[in-house]
Amino acid sequence: MIYFTKDHEWIEVDGNIGTIGISPHAIEQLGDVIFVELPVDDLIVVAGDAVAVFESVKAASDIYSPVSGIITEVNEQLVDNVASITPETARESWLYKIKISNHDELNKLMDYGFHAPTMSFPVAGTLMIEPTESESLKEIDRFCDAMIAIAGEIAKVEDGTWPKEDNPLVNAPHVMEDIIADEWHHPYSRQEAVAATDLRQANKYWPPVARVDNAFGDRHLICSCPSLEEWQEAAE
Repeated sequence: MIYFTKDHEWIEVDGNIGTIGISPHAIEQLGDVIFVELPVDDLIVVAGDAVAVFESVKAASDIYSPVSGIITEVNEQLVDNVASITPETARESWLYKIKISNHDELNKLMDYGFHAPTMSFPVAGTLMIEPTESESLKEIDRFCDAMIAIAGEIAKVEDGTWPKEDNPLVNAPHVMEDIIADEWHHPYSRQEAVAATDLRQANKYWPPVARVDNAFGDRHLICSCPSLEEWQEAAE
């Protein structure tokens, strides 16, 4: 699984080891790279630490670690062959490998889905979506296709094909455990639950949990702290 940061670092995770580099878009924005400074082996880093430096004909940029852990390997070949770093070789031009100490930090990173767009409601009954400016035309077209597919799902609820209480819109996201289960009791197919046929992805991200009712949690707080009686007994 590959995740991305908002600063365009990527991390490919294999068990407890993560391989880290920068995205093709970031390399393209940098221009011709003339110098790379990499971290050292066995360095302990915290997510967000500046661990490497890329210098190009345009500017110098810090590279930040997406996760916390211990650096286990560095791609020393990059130092002597910076000319090989291009958008096309972004995966091969990885920077370092890290033994991940906190897998929960991966939940804060983006997957192969979409960058969250800016949304607003400028006129009653309308929704304006502003795609991230760094996205390519191809990615924006894919996003538009997804919105059109969702509109089609809404239409199926409106015309009664799917009930309001059981459809892909109210049940999303579907976790892998549900998709591969022997029994399927929904009025829509497993394929429709995962993605429209023409929107399949080679690197599908499977969410670890289904939908969470945040509003319910906000209204039903649970205190995990000791009871007042326990505090009183401790004080005595």
